[in-house]
Amino acid sequence: MPDEILLIQAEVYARQGDSAQALTLVNQVRTPCASTLNEPVACLAALTAADVPTPQAMLDAILREREYELYLQGVHWSDLRRFGKRVKYNFMMISSAECGNNPNAPAELCLAVTAPNP
Repeated sequence: MPDEILLIQAEVYARQGDSAQALTLVNQVRTPCASTLNEPVACLAALTAADVPTPQAMLDAILREREYELYLQGVHWSDLRRFGKRVKYNFMMISSAECGNNPNAPAELCLAVTAPNP
């Protein structure tokens, strides 16, 4: 069964309060060690109940596994919205002229702008 389906099932169990079943499914995704050339795997250590003591910790673990398993598949934005999370890093192309002319431009973005080499 594809890993995405297992993680969807784990999310359903976690949202229904069945953390034990959700943990079992997450560990099925984390722990396989039969790597092939076309489908390498990480062979991570299994999570324990102590690693995810609360329902929110279980959902966070599922989101993290979805990040790892579905990297570059274009689903992370919809996952963040569904989980009610904010984007940690928002990369925007902003010119130094925009920073100078727009008083509403965030300071952290304007500090990141480097001057062009003449």
